[in-house]
Amino acid sequence: MANVQINQLPAATLPLDGTELIPADQGIQTVQVTLEDVKNYINETPVLPYQVYTALLTQSGTSAPTAIELQNTIGAITFGYQSSGVYTVNSSALFTASKTWTNPTIKDNVNLPLSMYRNTDSLLFLIDANGDGGLLETSIEIRVYP
Repeated sequence: MANVQINQLPAATLPLDGTELIPADQGIQTVQVTLEDVKNYINETPVLPYQVYTALLTQSGTSAPTAIELQNTIGAITFGYQSSGVYTVNSSALFTASKTWTNPTIKDNVNLPLSMYRNTDSLLFLIDANGDGGLLETSIEIRVYP
């Protein structure tokens, strides 16, 4: 069944349930896959070369920032309040030394001087030079490379 297109397959007498084996040419060898395998492959989230945490942060008063989490393949992350404009990003030893990259960004071209840096495997600091209340759906991204 080499080089057969889907529209060239004989019509099925019953609806396909996803478990039928289909030969898939892998160059040197042919392997058997199911329709469910193909569907899962198509719907799979692309594999990134790093783990990522992306969120929109909002903060007011002396409260810890709250996050609208957009993507998280790193693990559990929480936020804390340390002092005016100084917030903590906490994990369970997920921020590996020499493998963690951070990127706080500026929302809507507002003059919001932000910085974020790794302190330990479990702690990052997020600094808003404007003090409390400056974070309003401000995006951050943390990447941890293998």
